[in-house]
Amino acid sequence: MAIFQAGLCQMHKGNLVPYDTVTIDTDGLPNAIKRAKAWSHTVETMEGSWLQVLFEGQAVASLKPGEF
Repeated sequence: MAIFQAGLCQMHKGNLVPYDTVTIDTDGLPNAIKRAKAWSHTVETMEGSWLQVLFEGQAVASLKPGEF
């Protein structure tokens, strides 16, 4: 099992800045992305939001607005 962080983010000066996050404990990246997408549909999303998935502090997936 691995622990991932997913965050809904806004772009600010070229950087993604999270405004809502969740911890995802799962077996790998594909499932982490799937669960992050599902989570993003359960919370309020700001216009133009990105969905970013982190593993050990490093971005492993960044989904642009409209991709999730």
